[in-house]
Amino acid sequence: MKRLTLRLAGAFLALMMLPAALSAQSDLTEQLREKTREYFQAHRYEDYLAWLNGLRKEKDLSEEQKLSVDYYSALAKSRYLEYLEQNEDWAKYYELYHQLDQEIIAAAEAIVATYPVSDLVVDSQYLAWQARLREDESEAADAAFDKLSALIIDLTTTTGDLTKFRETASALSRRSRNAELNVLFDRFTESIEESADGKESVEMLAELAAGYLDEGNTETAKTIYRHYIELAARRYPKPESLEKIKAVADRFRHKGLKPDLDAVFAEEVYTEIDGYDPGFISGRDSFRRAFNLEVTSDFNRAVQEYRNFLKTSEPGIMSAEANVRLGNIAFYEERDPEAGLVYYEKVISDYPDTIYADFCSYETGVYYQWRDQLEPAREHYNRLADGEGLYAVAARERLEEMQQEESLPSGIIRPLELLFSMEDLSSVIMSLEAIPPRALTGSEVVLSGSAQDFSAGTIQPQFNYEWFRETGTEVPETNATNFTTTYPVPGPKPVCFSIQAMDGEEVICRWPWIHLLRISVPEKQVVSQAVEFKAELLPAFDAEELDWVWKIEGPIKLFNGTREFSRVFESSGIYAGELTLLLDGAVVASRKFEFEITE
Repeated sequence: MKRLTLRLAGAFLALMMLPAALSAQSDLTEQLREKTREYFQAHRYEDYLAWLNGLRKEKDLSEEQKLSVDYYSALAKSRYLEYLEQNEDWAKYYELYHQLDQEIIAAAEAIVATYPVSDLVVDSQYLAWQARLREDESEAADAAFDKLSALIIDLTTTTGDLTKFRETASALSRRSRNAELNVLFDRFTESIEESADGKESVEMLAELAAGYLDEGNTETAKTIYRHYIELAARRYPKPESLEKIKAVADRFRHKGLKPDLDAVFAEEVYTEIDGYDPGFISGRDSFRRAFNLEVTSDFNRAVQEYRNFLKTSEPGIMSAEANVRLGNIAFYEERDPEAGLVYYEKVISDYPDTIYADFCSYETGVYYQWRDQLEPAREHYNRLADGEGLYAVAARERLEEMQQEESLPSGIIRPLELLFSMEDLSSVIMSLEAIPPRALTGSEVVLSGSAQDFSAGTIQPQFNYEWFRETGTEVPETNATNFTTTYPVPGPKPVCFSIQAMDGEEVICRWPWIHLLRISVPEKQVVSQAVEFKAELLPAFDAEELDWVWKIEGPIKLFNGTREFSRVFESSGIYAGELTLLLDGAVVASRKFEFEITE
């Protein structure tokens, strides 16, 4: 009984001493970190090592504290060798590297053997692996990396924290150790496949990939997402797995308002989905996929997806845009203007009150006028002539030309025969690009053109470049391969780019898509009555993609994050507001407004 009492007393004393021990270790660690920053910034590695040696000898340190000092000593030695190598101090480097590497390896192995898996253990093993590489010991280096990857994966799966995994992977990437990086990802995936905890581990891969994507490391993110797609397809029930995989494609597909991260990879993922379930992508997702395919110039498959969208979705404003895009592809990519007119006519008949119908009427009128089919041209222009928009103004100008029996101005010619029959100009290649391909009204749009004439023996000859466009803030420019413009009115804006080559003139037409942000809010309202705030994006856009952020300041401040809302104001005064639209956290549009609340 006395022996048991003594044993309990000893355990009690140990517990009483534990907080003090932990506090001492924490204080030492903080001191080491502070000294590391101080000495490393000044590249005083030898002074730091001398300080650490003195600390280890003079202080009454526990075994755990001594190992901590040994880790920082190994880190300083490794950084010192890197510093000598970077500064090409080869005499000093070759004098020291072998001895220091052996000391680094010894310290790291002691730490790994003593501690349970932790950040310190992983960092120590990383230093040992680097030392093995410097020593050019390939088999020992491979074994050290195997140990390192096992420790990282053990730490990550045990804690559910990706910080050390991402930190180590980033270090490998910075050092261009791509082979080891891929091995690490492969083994992490294998460990998840073998684990029994299911979805939680799989989602760690998605979180890891998203982190790299947010940092702009697209290639690494794609590598990890490929592993994630394979695992998600096996671990989740089929409908859920396909939604997860489709979410990956959505991260990469072209969204119009900003450049895509990798539209080709997005289509790779969509194709993967087709392999699991050919009918899964439909409705609005078909439109998204079709637009993505259009961006990658895979026009045949884009047509299939736009048609799939029209077949599986309820008619609406996006149906109008899908038909316009089908018409555009028929006109300018498939070189079949008659087929393009069929799509335009459908937009005019089914969606007569949209900006798309105005665009189609005007484009169709110009086509018929250029072909000297004046009666159908007048019919389409007359549909627009009584309106107030830019298309109405342009239509009245065309009607006046026809009345005066004047020829169509060269600035708006749609030279479809020249564009689609290239026999005489087969050696000339032209392109026109709008960046971004979809923008908000009032936003800058950069239009860039290029021309190549291989028959002239040069890639970029001195053609006479001339830009023509019907709307925009700039005047026509000549001899310019690009220009920046803004558009004040919503709707697809046709732009022509022409050159004068040896054999004649060739013109290619494209159009950026422009959108208008409209805010509905009364200028005056009475106190204690509800004020309704609404916003819409015209002519159309997938509003689900956007975050709507309202900010209102005045006698009171107000924030709201929905597309429309109402508010009762109890204080009179002038209020200033701003609506901001964000896509994936990036601002794509902002509009300010004012209103007054009166007594």
